[in-house]
Amino acid sequence: MTSPHGTGTTPAGWYADPSGSGQQRYWDGTQWTEHYAPAPGYAQPQAARPPVGPAPNLWWAVPAFALLALIGSAGKWVSASFNGEEVKSVTGLGGGDGWLTLVPVLIALGLMIGWRQNRTRGLAIAAAIVAVIAALFPLIYIVDPSSGAEAIIEPDWSRGWGLWPAFFGSLALATVSAVLAARRRSG
Repeated sequence: MTSPHGTGTTPAGWYADPSGSGQQRYWDGTQWTEHYAPAPGYAQPQAARPPVGPAPNLWWAVPAFALLALIGSAGKWVSASFNGEEVKSVTGLGGGDGWLTLVPVLIALGLMIGWRQNRTRGLAIAAAIVAVIAALFPLIYIVDPSSGAEAIIEPDWSRGWGLWPAFFGSLALATVSAVLAARRRSG
């Protein structure tokens, strides 16, 4: 065998295969090895990724439950009444902790949209975890409507309508995300 550049010492490296294979062959500085590589400008075909196909029908519950949770996040979370009259009402976004539900629900929705595009199981698992976190904040107010309240008088606190869709929408979003994460990729 001869050096890739004829006579003299040629440094080790990849050179055109002298046998005319159209590939590159490795010259170790003294002889040709049995190692071949594609010629420059030749792209090896990459393994085609199977198409993910249409989203399962259950996926459409994701935006529906996210919307429910978002509506609840903006709704009335608590109200205070004294002697039968409502003296204060707090919405989730107007002084309540609705933002703490709204933001994680939007993150979970974004993760599930990503899951729909490529069916990466980790995205659906992360969405389920984030949606559970979103459900915790309305749950705190469901358990104790006076959470975080400062009052000179002791009014009667009641749960607002927004807590229920915020809680159940977030919880349902977490459940659907977990179910979709558990599904095997078809196809």
